[in-house]
Amino acid sequence: EPEDEPEEGDDGEGSGEGDESRPDGSDEGDAEGEGEGQDGDGEGAGGESEGQVPSFGGAGAVLDAPAETEQERQAEEAEWKVALAQAATAAAGNLPGLLEAAIQKTLEPRANWRELLRQFMDQFDDEDFSWSRPNRRFVASGVYLPSLHSEKLPPILFVVDSSGSMSDRALEQAASEVQAIVSDLRPERLDVLVHDTDITSQQSFEPDEPLDIRIPGRGGTHFAPVCDWINAQDEEYACVIWFTDLYPTDWEEAAKRAPDAPLLWIDYGPSSQQARFGDEVIRMEEDL
Repeated sequence: EPEDEPEEGDDGEGSGEGDESRPDGSDEGDAEGEGEGQDGDGEGAGGESEGQVPSFGGAGAVLDAPAETEQERQAEEAEWKVALAQAATAAAGNLPGLLEAAIQKTLEPRANWRELLRQFMDQFDDEDFSWSRPNRRFVASGVYLPSLHSEKLPPILFVVDSSGSMSDRALEQAASEVQAIVSDLRPERLDVLVHDTDITSQQSFEPDEPLDIRIPGRGGTHFAPVCDWINAQDEEYACVIWFTDLYPTDWEEAAKRAPDAPLLWIDYGPSSQQARFGDEVIRMEEDL
């Protein structure tokens, strides 16, 4: 028989001596031990022990999944900016001043305007696989695989605001980017429309033809005549790219005549103006 075996009925007394429980059910001895471990090592509230998982906001915190590569991070950032710009454009004139300023501050870094322009234009790339046109390389062996083909893209319209507030250097960069995209997409042609208070020039270019844009005018800015011109065309444009500072004097009138074609604004302006119609706004760099 084991020695010093506790007598029957002593369990309650033995467990209670020197080990009083707190009202919340936690054990005081354990609490003291945890306190010594944190205070003695200098880790706990002010630091983390080796191998311990750091805390980011406690239970219920929601964190962004880190992008695996810098390219993915830039793509995610560009997508969010496009979505934010679309929302701001849709709510133009209805946002509180502070919220509008905060949105514009978020969109302010303009180094990626070329990338945003490319993303907008990528949606018009009609390349697709077609079973109606089998790949001839494999037909002879009795294997039918789809071929990659691209339907001819309708013309693209590049509208240029030639008012006195516009920058020649900014126009050169915008035209260069548009020409590179047109060379990739290869639409039927690129039409260029120049205007101030009225249309001052109209030109057409082949996809690989250098853009030699004539810029007469340098007066004020009206958008309504351009909208009327687009709506009067017999053929539809794949999209309209409008280079301007978004400072017309006839916003309301132009909005009533907004064209149906997909419309992208390339905004070169000293301050942040909201577009009253169109699909997206891309703001250029200020250091042009």
